[in-house]
Amino acid sequence: TPIKSSAASDVYKRQEEENQEYATLSSDVTTYASTEIMKFILGQSELTPDTFQSFQDTILSMGGDRMEELYQQAYERYLLK
Repeated sequence: TPIKSSAASDVYKRQEEENQEYATLSSDVTTYASTEIMKFILGQSELTPDTFQSFQDTILSMGGDRMEELYQQAYERYLLK
């Protein structure tokens, strides 16, 4: 059985933790976004520049910016392979 270096197992652990964090954030953001988009489509919420900005701000406050960060980190690791 090959012995994994400490650095390699640290990277794997970090990636697992990042995947779990992304999944948690994504679940909440996706639920919110799907609900709000449906309200816009059905006319239950008016779609204006202000309401759209509020929609974006809410997604960011729910962790949308962190999701982007995690995705970017994973992409950069992929490019280094």
